[in-house]
Amino acid sequence: MAVIGRRWGLVSAGIAVVALMVVSMMAGGAITGRGIGTRASSPIVPSAAFAEATIPVGDEPINVAVDTLNGNVYVPNSESNNVTVINATTNSGGGSSIRVATTPEGIAFDPSNGDLYVTDAGSAAVTVIDGSTNAVIGTPIPVGGSPSADAYDAANGDVYVVNNRAPGNVTVIDSATNKATTSSIVVGADPVGVAVDSANGNIYVANYLSNNVTVIDGATNGVLVGSIAVGDEPAGVAVDTLNGNVYVTDRGTGNVTVINGATNQAMVGSIAVGELALPTAASFDSQNGFVYVSNFGSNNVSAINGSTNKVAVTSIPVGDDPSGLEFDRANGYIYVADSDGSEVTVIAPPYAPIGSSGAGAPSSFLGLSTGEVYGLVAGLVVWGVAGSVAAVWARRQRTRSTSASSSPPPSTPQGPTAPAATPPRTESHPPGPPGVA
Repeated sequence: MAVIGRRWGLVSAGIAVVALMVVSMMAGGAITGRGIGTRASSPIVPSAAFAEATIPVGDEPINVAVDTLNGNVYVPNSESNNVTVINATTNSGGGSSIRVATTPEGIAFDPSNGDLYVTDAGSAAVTVIDGSTNAVIGTPIPVGGSPSADAYDAANGDVYVVNNRAPGNVTVIDSATNKATTSSIVVGADPVGVAVDSANGNIYVANYLSNNVTVIDGATNGVLVGSIAVGDEPAGVAVDTLNGNVYVTDRGTGNVTVINGATNQAMVGSIAVGELALPTAASFDSQNGFVYVSNFGSNNVSAINGSTNKVAVTSIPVGDDPSGLEFDRANGYIYVADSDGSEVTVIAPPYAPIGSSGAGAPSSFLGLSTGEVYGLVAGLVVWGVAGSVAAVWARRQRTRSTSASSSPPPSTPQGPTAPAATPPRTESHPPGPPGVA
């Protein structure tokens, strides 16, 4: 038992060291992988946990789109009339740009043909860019007045362009032919935001001046719901593909309205992000279930936990006047267009630290997910504690046995001339650890 206890002591010490190393690595961000389609477990995340970088782009960047085929990020610059191309693997290439028409604002990516659709507000047209060559295809497609945003519907292959010049309407472009359909869809006043819900096939349009959201049925391209009342001056729309909710940023009231995608009704209450925040756009992060909101007035980004519909991160500082933003599921980053700073801020949530291996992809440890690593650490700690307890018990038993064998035997009278008893020979043992008898 003494030998077993001694070995357990060494083993438990080694386990404790390993456990501390693993925990330290996880605390430092080396082991922070989180599987796609899972929710963030912590309700509040400190903004300091989000790493950031900036990339120079053109004048007054408005929106962001991610090409999931070539890994590039595209940013339309409304004042310089071009689109900046960013290599998302290296987060570089801000000097590369594509000339488009006047005042580009919105942009959407079609993964079926690899094209990007840029809304040119000053030209009442849409420029199409071939993502494989980064060259403009043909001539711009005529649409309605002052197109400000667009979104691609993978179910029907159409691109929906919101035109905010009165009367507010939506132009539908067939991505197979890159031609607009013959008629437009009338919506509310001054539509500026649009998003597609792939689960129900609906398209949600934020009408800035009528303070409502119009729902279009993607199967018929007809209006399904004429008006869902939201807050003042709705601007951005994002769909949470995990819970099916639609998040609408209300610039005028500094909050976010949540619409139930199953019922197309606004949920009771709203999510406040700041009275003077001027929330402008939103993007859903499918890796942690957060909805990121750009706050134009406070130069930061808020994060809403989709599982609780509460603000998880109050303020992630970014550049001046953040406008559009987009989540890149390939590297886990959020790209924010800082319209007054001529730059894009790259936000890396804790699961994807900038500069980590794999071009910033969510990392892991020995191929294990975060939950599996935590379970491994917990098992190591329990094993180490059990070993320590066994070592202490074995040392106690050994000490008691030694004490018993060291006691002198009772003396036997030999008469008045009997010699003194010779003490028995004992072995020398090293002292036990402090606190062990």
